[in-house]
Amino acid sequence: MRAHPIFFAAALFFATPSFAATTAPAATQNWSIVKDASTLGFEAVQMGAVFQGQFKSFDGIITFDPNNLPSSKADISIEIASVDAGSDDRNKYLPMPDWFNASAFPEAHFVTKSIVKGLDQNQYVANGTLTIRDVTLPMSLPFTLVITKSDSGESVAKMNGEAVINRLDYGVGQGEWKDTKSVENQVKIKVSLTAKAK
Repeated sequence: MRAHPIFFAAALFFATPSFAATTAPAATQNWSIVKDASTLGFEAVQMGAVFQGQFKSFDGIITFDPNNLPSSKADISIEIASVDAGSDDRNKYLPMPDWFNASAFPEAHFVTKSIVKGLDQNQYVANGTLTIRDVTLPMSLPFTLVITKSDSGESVAKMNGEAVINRLDYGVGQGEWKDTKSVENQVKIKVSLTAKAK
């Protein structure tokens, strides 16, 4: 029996303290994603079995400073055709019209509307919108972030976050694949990212 796909993933965010002493509001810091040290993954359930996947191609514009959260933002694009869902069969069917319809909707897109402080020191929540198959819905991504200095003195941000979305809200799974007995509706987005201050 051939396997069929469901996946997702989505969005990316970073934060850093301001290192410059100034009495004026700190400018937000620009960040560059270290792609070979970052993953944009997902976890879904097919026929009762959990499977993992990831998107191998994504990019974005990220600015952040915890002292200037109202000006912090992220704008992230994910290439749908870059998905690897852990099997040749799922990878074959994911781009097809019943699923992500990659020819018509080649990118998923996450744009933040606000980034707010969480309860603990290294916790934040990125609130924004996620667009898949031309459907745009609100989404929040809680994440933790740790800033360190590299041997060369660069600021390096390491971020981890998870969120859950419903695939059917975005029209992912048409026709017979709307039946959640074969592929469950909920999909967990798993983000593990490294970025360097520009």
